[in-house]
Amino acid sequence: PGQVAGWEMAPPLGMDASVAPPMDWGETTTVMMRNLPNKYSQRMLVDEINTSFMGAYDFLYLPIDPETAANRGYAFINFVTPNISWTFKMFFDGRKMNRFNSNKVVSVAPATLQGFEANYAHYASARVNRGDPAVRPLFLREPQHNPSGHGGPRGGGRRNRGGMQQAGNSASQAPPQLLWQ
Repeated sequence: PGQVAGWEMAPPLGMDASVAPPMDWGETTTVMMRNLPNKYSQRMLVDEINTSFMGAYDFLYLPIDPETAANRGYAFINFVTPNISWTFKMFFDGRKMNRFNSNKVVSVAPATLQGFEANYAHYASARVNRGDPAVRPLFLREPQHNPSGHGGPRGGGRRNRGGMQQAGNSASQAPPQLLWQ
């Protein structure tokens, strides 16, 4: 019970991934993980999540401050099912991360942007997807719909401070980091 195709490890000890999330969790697959120790790198976070959730998520982004090289204290993760995202919440919400002896207590909540496709459309052509590959958003599978054929959506945009979409020219942007390439 609780097994999902591709989820290579059993759910965390004492947790049952077949337990249905509450009604208000709905179809939540993308979560925002807050209060992460700022010294965590994307690789460290992936390693810790993979301890119990390897193969259970297909997108992860840990924003890094380019001036300090520290993370901004939050991450976005998309899981393959709402049940797994709920299991992740139950496992990480209210606990401290394993490294750096930080007193920060993690909170996990539904993200505003939901689903792999929505995250791919938003981040694949965003400014954060250029530069150092170690800090780019991680896309762990191919998108379902890829009209441009080059790994990134056409005419992607970025949000300005008011939250409005601005058109962007994707021709000069690097393709997203894809682990399946």
